[in-house]
Amino acid sequence: MYLSKTFIFWAALLFVLNTCVAFAVVYTKHNARAAHIELSELNTAIDNLNVEWGRLQLEEGALSEYGRIEHIARQRLGMDLPKPSDVRLVR
Repeated sequence: MYLSKTFIFWAALLFVLNTCVAFAVVYTKHNARAAHIELSELNTAIDNLNVEWGRLQLEEGALSEYGRIEHIARQRLGMDLPKPSDVRLVR
């Protein structure tokens, strides 16, 4: 069976192109999976940072609330901490 040189050329060219496309598909899939993994890790980091931010806001609110109340009591109401001599124990 005799195959023409043109047929062999086109068959070889198609084989090479098909192999290149197959490698390109594998490479692209690999990059897509790596990007998806990185995206998942970044989303987890965002969630963790949001939780920490919420905790820090609560802590700031708790710490600043007492100081604010004390400031208002001193400035607007003229209140002050009692001196030890003014404190009496009732039994």
